[in-house]
Amino acid sequence: MAKLEFFHGVMGSGKGVFVAQMAHNTRSRVLEPITMKPGTDTKAGENIVSRVGMVVPVDILAAQEDKERSIGETNVYSATLAYIGQRAASSLHLIVDEVQFFSPDQVEQLYALAHRKELPVTA
Repeated sequence: MAKLEFFHGVMGSGKGVFVAQMAHNTRSRVLEPITMKPGTDTKAGENIVSRVGMVVPVDILAAQEDKERSIGETNVYSATLAYIGQRAASSLHLIVDEVQFFSPDQVEQLYALAHRKELPVTA
């Protein structure tokens, strides 16, 4: 059974390094990581960057709701399933950075991915 795991820590505690390490370790176990971060995290554009300079490309950039520009928040459940549909990999692991900026609905969608689709999610 897949699960949704959350890791947290203060700034500078190595969370970004942990994300990069997890993506690397996932690949070495013949799994394919899917990386995601919120659109509000503008540091490093479409990458996850640790304070020590490790860079991981982001596969899914989850936008937040912007009523002024009529942009609704990204449905991370649908976006992840669409991304998986484009890939040929069967063994996947979703790694989410800066999940504290996701809406409660988006966090529930992560839970649904873990429990309905058996996709391991680490945030």
